[in-house]
Amino acid sequence: MPDARIDEVVRNMITSCYGCAGQRCMAAAAIVCVGDDVNRIVTERFVEAAQKVVVANPLDPKVANLDVVVGPVISAKAKQRILALIEDGIREGATLALDGRDIKVAGAEGGYYLAQLYLPM
Repeated sequence: MPDARIDEVVRNMITSCYGCAGQRCMAAAAIVCVGDDVNRIVTERFVEAAQKVVVANPLDPKVANLDVVVGPVISAKAKQRILALIEDGIREGATLALDGRDIKVAGAEGGYYLAQLYLPM
């Protein structure tokens, strides 16, 4: 909405979308904006904020004090399902705004990490 508190919206959406590696029942699956100007602003700020989200082993003491740390998804099967959904989105016309499909986390190379955001266009 045009009168939305954009900074609060973006902060809450980052927490919802990336908290628990996006694998919880309350994780946001979509962000809907009302109005082209609001959509542009929210999209720009969300992408900017998402680029700052740390992808790491959440048990690593170096990231213990950070607000949002994206850990791995639960299994190789879950990662493959998510990768397939990303490919489906791209094939259906979505624009991949951030690509974290090949992310490597130092010290946790065997983890099933992802860090991405795609936007429908």
